[in-house]
Amino acid sequence: MTADPLRPGDPSRLGRYRLASRLGSGGQGVVYEGYDEAANRVAVKVLHAYLSGDSPLRRRFTREVTAARQVASFCTARILDHDLEGERPHIVSEFVPGPSLRAAVAEGAPFSGDPLHRLAVGVATALATIHQAGVVHRDLKPENVLMGPDGPRVIDFGIARAAGLSMTSTGELAGTPMYMAPELFSGGRAEPAADVFAWGSVVLFAATGRDAFTAPTTVAVINRLLNHDPDVDVLPEGLRELVRAALAKDPAARPSAQRLLLRLLGGGGRATLAEGAEAAAGVRPPGGPAADPALGAVAERFYAGLPASEREVARDLLLRLVDVRDGDEVPRTATLDELIEVRHEAAERVLAALEEATLVRRQGDGIVIGSAALLYAWPRLHEWVTGDRDALGRHRELGEAARRWARGGRRSEDLLRGTALRHALEWTAATHLTLNTTEREFVEASRAGSARQSRLRRLVTTGVAVLLVASLTAGALAWQQSLRSDEAGRRLAEERAQAAARRVALQADALRATDPVKAMLLSVAAYRIAQVPEARSAVLSSLAQQEQSVFTDPAPANEGRALSPDGRTLVSAGAGRVTAYDVATGRPVRTFGGIGEAPVTAAMGPDGDTLALAGGGRLELWSLRTGRRLGEGGWMSGAPAGHDSRPASLEFSPGGGYIVVRANLGGPYVGLWNVARRALEKQDGYVSNARVGPGDRFAALEITEERTVTALRALRQGAERRRASGSPAVVCRGGSWPSAPTARWPPWARRRARRCGACPPASGTGAASPARPAKPSSAATAAS
Repeated sequence: MTADPLRPGDPSRLGRYRLASRLGSGGQGVVYEGYDEAANRVAVKVLHAYLSGDSPLRRRFTREVTAARQVASFCTARILDHDLEGERPHIVSEFVPGPSLRAAVAEGAPFSGDPLHRLAVGVATALATIHQAGVVHRDLKPENVLMGPDGPRVIDFGIARAAGLSMTSTGELAGTPMYMAPELFSGGRAEPAADVFAWGSVVLFAATGRDAFTAPTTVAVINRLLNHDPDVDVLPEGLRELVRAALAKDPAARPSAQRLLLRLLGGGGRATLAEGAEAAAGVRPPGGPAADPALGAVAERFYAGLPASEREVARDLLLRLVDVRDGDEVPRTATLDELIEVRHEAAERVLAALEEATLVRRQGDGIVIGSAALLYAWPRLHEWVTGDRDALGRHRELGEAARRWARGGRRSEDLLRGTALRHALEWTAATHLTLNTTEREFVEASRAGSARQSRLRRLVTTGVAVLLVASLTAGALAWQQSLRSDEAGRRLAEERAQAAARRVALQADALRATDPVKAMLLSVAAYRIAQVPEARSAVLSSLAQQEQSVFTDPAPANEGRALSPDGRTLVSAGAGRVTAYDVATGRPVRTFGGIGEAPVTAAMGPDGDTLALAGGGRLELWSLRTGRRLGEGGWMSGAPAGHDSRPASLEFSPGGGYIVVRANLGGPYVGLWNVARRALEKQDGYVSNARVGPGDRFAALEITEERTVTALRALRQGAERRRASGSPAVVCRGGSWPSAPTARWPPWARRRARRCGACPPASGTGAASPARPAKPSSAATAAS
C-alpha cells in the first residue's frame, strides 16, 4: 500500500490517533496511515468533509462499522476503534503492510502455480468469514485485496450490507461494475452469490493481469457482463472449473464461498476458516513492491546509524521541535539559527541527515518535525518527551526570553532578575537538556548582572562603614593629640575635630531619608568627635526622627499609593497591577491585576481590606485580601464625555461608609462618595471642602454659592430627618444669612441671626436689627 504525504486540509489528528500519510481515497472517504500512543500502526478511514453532514452517507458509514465488527479476522483487516458521532466520522482498523493485489500485479507479474492457488484460498476464506457473519461485501475487487506479510487480506466494507437487504437507500448500484454480478444490473439484490462472482473475476485477474470484463465504457462493461463468458483456460486445472462455476450468469449455479473453500483445500468434509487462513499464509506477490516501513522503524533505523557522538545532538535537535501545551506534546517550529547553535558543526551535519531522512522538514524560515505522527510512531522520541515534559515547558520559556534579549540588542533591562533568575539557575543546574549559545550567554549575562548589582551594594555599604570607622578613628586621634599637644596644638586639633564632626554630621543628614540607622550612627560619631552645633543638631534630628527604617516602592512610576490604617501595609497601584508590601520587611504580601493601565489615586479603608482606586472618571472598590472588584461608580457628577482625569486625593470616612474625593478642576472640587450606593451624595451647591465625623453620622461641608458657608449635614438616618424639618441652618462667613430666620428656626439660631450686623431684618419674622456685626463663624448645626 503506497503512502502519499498529507495534503493541505487533511487532519493531523483524529481522537487519540495522529495521522502520518494518505493511503488511498474513494468516493466515500479517505484512508490514512495513523499511530496511537503505543506506536501501533493503524489504518484510519474518514468520511469526506463535504459528506460528513449527509445523513444517508453517515448511515452507510455506520452500516460499514456494524458489518465489519461482525466479521472474524480470518484473512480480513480487524476493526480496532471507531467514532461515528463526531465531526469527522471514522473507522480505525488493523494496518496491513503490503500493496494491493492490483499494484502487486502491475509492479511484478501475474500469479501462477501454488501462489495463485494460495491467493484463491485466502480470498475464499475471507468471503466465507464475511458470509458466515451474515454480511455481503458487494465491492470485492483487486484494490480491496491487500498482500500482507501473513497472506492476502480483504478490506473495505464501505458498501457492505446485511444479507437480504435491498440496494442503497437512494436506489443506486453500489460497487465497481467490472466486478459486479450480472443479476445486479437487472434489479436483483446483492446476495453472497454476487461476492462469489467477484471472487472468480479477482482470481482470473491475478492469473492474467487483466480485468475479465474490461471495456471502454460502462455500458460496454455491462454488456460484456451479461453476454460474454471470459476465457478461463489460462488457469490451472484445479482452479479452472471453480472459476468457471463462480462466473456463471445464473446465481443459483454458483457454489457458495464455503463450498469453494472446501474444494480448494481438497477436503471431503467440512473446511474450517483457520485451515483456509493457514493455507493462504505466506503468499507473496511475484516480484511486487515492498511495503513502506513504519514511520517509527524509519526513525529508529536512522538513529541506530548515527555515530554515538551525534545521537545526543539528534536528541537535542528533535526535542527543540516539540512543545508541551495543556499537558499534550505538539510540534513546534524552530528557527535554523536556534538549532545550529546547539552543537555548531555537529548540529548542521545531524540536521542535514534528519532532513534527508524526512524526519524533519523546512517550513518557511523554520524547521519542523516531518510528521506530527512521529511523536507517537517513534517510541524513543515519545519516551524522551514524556521524561522531560516539565523541563520542556521551562526550556521554552527560557528560550523565548533569551531570543527576546538577543533581538532587543542584549540590553541589561531584558535580563532575568530576582526569583526568575534563581529559578532559571536551579533549572539549568538540574536539567540534562542542552542550552544553545544564545541561551547560555543569556543565563550567564543575567548571573553576571546580578553579581554586579550585589557588588555595588556591598561597595556602598563598605564605603559608609569605612567612613564611619575613619570618622571614629579621626576623632580618637584628635582626642589623643589634643591631650599631648600644647595650647596651639590643642586648638588646631580641636579645629580639625570640629571640621571632621561637621563633615560626619553632614553625611548623617544626607543619609537620614534613605538610611535612618546609619544616619543615627554617624550623628553619634560626629557628636563624639566634637560637640559642634551641627553634631548636636544631627543627634537631635535622629532622636526626633520617627522613621526607623526606609522602604522604597519597587515600582517608582506608580502614582497610586496608600497606607493601611495600622501603618503596616503599603499599597502601590499602577501599570495594570496592585501590589501590597509589608512595610517592616519590604516583601510583597499580595498582588493582583485587572485595574487598567491609566494612573490612579488610591486610599485604604479603615477595615484594612477595602481599597479605593480612582482614575479615568471612575472610582472602583477592590478587596485587597481576595483581589476582587467590589463595585464602581463615577467620582464627579456631571463629568464631561471623555473625562479621564483622576482626583488629587481620596479619604475614607472614620466609619468607612463614605469617601471624600478632592480634585482641582479649574478650582477646588470636593465630593462625598457613598460607599454603599457606589455614587456621589447629592450636593446642594459647590462643595469646596468636607469632613466626616466619627461614626459617619455627620459631615461638615463648605458650600460656595454667592458666599462660602459651612453646613453640618446628618448622614444616613439624619438625612431623612433633615428633609422633614427644612433646609440646614447655616452661618454666613460674610456676615449675612442666606435666608431670613423663620419660626421653624431654633431659638439660638434666631438670637444669632439678630446679632449678625450685616443681615437686614426680614418682614414677618420678628427679627430685630443687630446692634453690632457678629464675627464670621464656621459653626454649624444639623437641621434636625
